[in-house]
Amino acid sequence: MSSRGSRATNGHVTTSEYTTYSITNSGVKILKGIGNNHSLPDYSRSPNSIYAKLKIDGKTLHEMRFYDKNGNPIIEIGYHPEPIINNGDRVTNILHYHVYSGLDRINVERMSDHPDVKEKYSIYLKEFGLYD
Repeated sequence: MSSRGSRATNGHVTTSEYTTYSITNSGVKILKGIGNNHSLPDYSRSPNSIYAKLKIDGKTLHEMRFYDKNGNPIIEIGYHPEPIINNGDRVTNILHYHVYSGLDRINVERMSDHPDVKEKYSIYLKEFGLYD
Protein backbone atom coordinates (compact mmCIF):
# COMPACT_ATOMS: atom_id res chain seq x y z
CA MET A 1 0.00 0.00 0.00
CA SER A 2 1.35 3.39 -0.87
CA SER A 3 1.66 6.32 1.45
CA ARG A 4 -1.69 8.13 1.31
CA GLY A 5 -2.26 6.51 -2.04
CA SER A 6 0.45 8.41 -3.91
CA ARG A 7 2.38 6.61 -6.61
CA ALA A 8 4.90 7.71 -9.20
CA THR A 9 4.08 7.34 -12.88
CA ASN A 10 5.95 4.02 -13.10
CA GLY A 11 3.80 2.63 -10.28
CA HIS A 12 6.27 2.63 -7.40
CA VAL A 13 5.41 4.03 -4.03
CA THR A 14 6.84 7.49 -3.42
CA THR A 15 8.80 8.14 -0.24
CA SER A 16 10.55 10.97 1.51
CA GLU A 17 13.28 8.93 3.17
CA TYR A 18 16.15 10.63 1.27
CA THR A 19 17.50 14.08 0.72
CA THR A 20 20.07 15.17 -1.87
CA TYR A 21 23.25 15.90 0.08
CA SER A 22 25.30 17.11 -2.90
CA ILE A 23 25.81 16.64 -6.63
CA THR A 24 29.17 15.70 -8.17
CA ASN A 25 30.66 17.32 -11.28
CA SER A 26 29.44 14.38 -13.39
CA GLY A 27 25.88 14.73 -12.08
CA VAL A 28 25.80 11.95 -9.48
CA LYS A 29 23.34 12.88 -6.75
CA ILE A 30 24.71 11.98 -3.33
CA LEU A 31 21.75 10.94 -1.21
CA LYS A 32 21.56 11.00 2.52
CA GLY A 33 18.88 9.09 4.32
CA ILE A 34 16.69 10.88 6.76
CA GLY A 35 17.90 9.40 10.02
CA ASN A 36 21.15 8.26 8.31
CA ASN A 37 19.77 4.77 7.78
CA HIS A 38 18.97 3.98 4.17
CA SER A 39 19.76 2.12 1.02
CA LEU A 40 19.47 3.69 -2.41
CA PRO A 41 16.00 4.01 -3.97
CA ASP A 42 14.55 0.99 -5.76
CA TYR A 43 13.36 3.34 -8.52
CA SER A 44 14.18 6.84 -9.65
CA ARG A 45 11.53 9.42 -10.43
CA SER A 46 13.98 11.08 -12.83
CA PRO A 47 15.03 9.26 -16.02
CA ASN A 48 18.68 8.19 -16.39
CA SER A 49 19.57 9.20 -12.85
CA ILE A 50 22.66 8.21 -10.90
CA TYR A 51 22.48 8.12 -7.10
CA ALA A 52 25.24 7.39 -4.63
CA LYS A 53 25.54 6.73 -0.94
CA LEU A 54 28.72 7.59 0.95
CA LYS A 55 30.27 5.87 3.92
CA ILE A 56 29.97 7.44 7.35
CA ASP A 57 33.11 9.56 6.71
CA GLY A 58 31.10 11.53 4.12
CA LYS A 59 33.80 11.13 1.43
CA THR A 60 34.20 7.47 0.53
CA LEU A 61 31.78 5.82 -1.87
CA HIS A 62 29.67 3.00 -0.45
CA GLU A 63 27.51 2.36 -3.51
CA MET A 64 26.31 4.06 -6.66
CA ARG A 65 23.23 3.03 -8.65
CA PHE A 66 22.42 3.86 -12.28
CA TYR A 67 18.83 4.00 -13.55
CA ASP A 68 17.38 3.75 -17.05
CA LYS A 69 15.02 6.09 -18.90
CA ASN A 70 12.05 4.59 -17.04
CA GLY A 71 13.62 4.97 -13.60
CA ASN A 72 14.49 1.28 -13.19
CA PRO A 73 17.87 0.26 -11.76
CA ILE A 74 20.31 -1.21 -14.29
CA ILE A 75 23.67 -1.45 -12.49
CA GLU A 76 25.02 -0.80 -9.03
CA ILE A 77 28.70 -0.19 -8.30
CA GLY A 78 29.77 -0.93 -4.76
CA TYR A 79 32.85 -0.24 -2.69
CA HIS A 80 32.25 -2.17 0.50
CA PRO A 81 32.89 -5.70 1.76
CA GLU A 82 31.37 -8.33 -0.54
CA PRO A 83 32.22 -11.70 1.04
CA ILE A 84 30.77 -13.76 -1.81
CA ILE A 85 33.56 -12.63 -4.17
CA ASN A 86 36.27 -11.96 -1.58
CA ASN A 87 36.82 -15.35 0.08
CA GLY A 88 34.33 -14.64 2.88
CA ASP A 89 36.11 -11.41 3.93
CA ARG A 90 33.51 -9.20 5.64
CA VAL A 91 35.91 -6.32 6.41
CA THR A 92 37.86 -5.32 3.30
CA ASN A 93 36.23 -2.96 0.81
CA ILE A 94 36.24 -4.31 -2.73
CA LEU A 95 35.20 -2.50 -5.91
CA HIS A 96 32.49 -4.57 -7.57
CA TYR A 97 29.21 -4.32 -9.42
CA HIS A 98 25.78 -5.90 -9.61
CA VAL A 99 23.58 -5.97 -12.72
CA TYR A 100 19.81 -5.68 -12.27
CA SER A 101 16.90 -7.51 -13.80
CA GLY A 102 13.84 -5.69 -12.56
CA LEU A 103 14.48 -5.19 -8.85
CA ASP A 104 16.66 -8.30 -8.60
CA ARG A 105 20.43 -8.10 -8.59
CA ILE A 106 21.37 -11.02 -10.82
CA ASN A 107 25.12 -11.18 -10.30
CA VAL A 108 28.11 -9.76 -8.50
CA GLU A 109 31.45 -9.27 -10.25
CA ARG A 110 34.82 -7.86 -9.22
CA MET A 111 35.40 -4.66 -11.15
CA SER A 112 39.06 -5.67 -11.62
CA ASP A 113 37.91 -8.73 -13.61
CA HIS A 114 36.00 -6.52 -16.07
CA PRO A 115 38.20 -3.61 -17.26
CA ASP A 116 35.63 -2.74 -19.94
CA VAL A 117 32.98 -2.06 -17.30
CA LYS A 118 35.47 -0.13 -15.16
CA GLU A 119 36.39 2.01 -18.17
CA LYS A 120 32.74 2.63 -19.06
CA TYR A 121 32.09 4.08 -15.60
CA SER A 122 35.54 5.67 -15.15
CA ILE A 123 34.26 9.27 -15.11
CA TYR A 124 32.22 8.46 -12.00
CA LEU A 125 34.83 6.26 -10.34
CA LYS A 126 37.47 8.98 -10.74
CA GLU A 127 35.37 11.41 -8.70
CA PHE A 128 35.51 8.98 -5.80
CA GLY A 129 39.21 8.12 -6.23
CA LEU A 130 38.41 4.58 -7.41
CA TYR A 131 39.88 4.67 -10.89
CA ASP A 132 43.59 4.39 -11.50
